[in-house]
Amino acid sequence: SFSFNRRIARDVREIVSALERMLARKDALGLKELSGGGAALRDSRETTSLLEDSQVYGRNQEKEKLLKFLLSKEAEESSFRIGAIVGMGGIGKTTLAKTVFNDATVQEAFEVKAWVCVSDQFAIHRVTKSILDSITGHVSESTDLNVLQNRLRSELMNKKFLLVLDDVWNEDYHGWQKLQAPFSAGTSGSKIIVTTRKKNVADIMRANPIFSLEPLSDDDGWSLFSRHAFQGGNLMCNPCVEDIGRKIVRKCGCLPLAIKALGGLLGTRCNIEYWLEILHSSLWDLPHDNNNVMPALWLSYYYLPGHLKRCFSYCAVFPKDYKINRERLVLFWMAEKFLS
Repeated sequence: SFSFNRRIARDVREIVSALERMLARKDALGLKELSGGGAALRDSRETTSLLEDSQVYGRNQEKEKLLKFLLSKEAEESSFRIGAIVGMGGIGKTTLAKTVFNDATVQEAFEVKAWVCVSDQFAIHRVTKSILDSITGHVSESTDLNVLQNRLRSELMNKKFLLVLDDVWNEDYHGWQKLQAPFSAGTSGSKIIVTTRKKNVADIMRANPIFSLEPLSDDDGWSLFSRHAFQGGNLMCNPCVEDIGRKIVRKCGCLPLAIKALGGLLGTRCNIEYWLEILHSSLWDLPHDNNNVMPALWLSYYYLPGHLKRCFSYCAVFPKDYKINRERLVLFWMAEKFLS
């Protein structure tokens, strides 16, 4: 009918108008159309070896074993050896790697040091460029893999190097072989540390030794929780919350990432009712992949004030691992009228 056609035409105009607004927003954010399944989004990946917190809980034995591996001086058949830190998401693989990377003895033992976060999109060109940039401190403008690998080889030539490849997912043996070609230029005693959730990744990279991380003990988990929930790690508020807090730590599966998230959340509200609400929340029953990280993160988001939820959710417009400029982000929030 005529009225039906008019209604459809109006709906189409509204949809087109909404798409045009989205397109304008895309241009304002500087987002670009990319081919190749989104792999190019990884070019903006932030890589850092800096420790957010100098205090690390419950990893003394693992740290000592890693240091022993890194500082070993036994005769090597090859110029470098690979060690892997393996464990589920949120268990503290990256934190442990940062701890040994920044150890003063390790810093003195290696002439060249580099930290690169690889993530789930493994691109040889990008990873090679990131390693080279990390070593030189300069951004390479070359787009040619041959040029990049030869420059990297020159930087490593006859030098003892330490390379950390964080968050590796790639299970392509041939890709790994191609990436490591420049590493043979280093001298004996050079080391590579890989962090990964998959033991198969460590096996493909011929990592030996493999350091498998387990959740923290209840006491170490509580110590970590206390550091984030109570200023200075002391029970400055109601001492009765300790029993509730320890139960929450166990609900987190003693996983450091989940513990930090909820410790930071609960540190803002130190009353028993609020803590009990978190402990008995139905969000703990959400489906999760064999660990309690996602429910804990959901709880942290759920209990944010409404105005902060909007600001936090807005960050989803950026690609995963994109390095967000703080000043620009605030301007975007202002443009959306999120800030009064």
